[in-house]
Formats: sequence, structure tokens, C-alpha cells
Amino acid sequence: VAAAVGLGPLETAVAVTAAALPTGANPFILARRYRLGEARSGATVLVATVASVFVLGLLLVQFRAALGAA
Repeated sequence: VAAAVGLGPLETAVAVTAAALPTGANPFILARRYRLGEARSGATVLVATVASVFVLGLLLVQFRAALGAA
């Protein structure tokens, strides 16, 4: 997809890294405000944040190698 819209390697790395970021706190705040799905929303934020630590680490290593950084 990145190649189809003309993104270079650096721009692709930035887009993929941004997409790998965890779920924000806004869904949890809204769930709490309306008292609907608070536990599930909180658990989703927690799991996504923990998973993103590993995924982002792997992506950074891969992009660093692909972009030729030392």
C-alpha cells in the first residue's frame, strides 16, 4: 500500500510505526463516562500497551536494519 501511494522507505517506516502504537486512553475515558464496557475497555488498553512494547521494539530493529542505520 505504501508503495502504491508513493511513500519512500522512511515514510513507510513512520506510517507502520504509528499504526503499531497502542490504543489510546480515550476509549476508556468514554466508557467510564457513559458507564458502558469499562472493564473491557481498560483491559484492551492494557493489553495493547503491553503488546506494543514488543511490536515497536521489533519494528525499530527491522527498520534500522532496512534503512541502513548503524
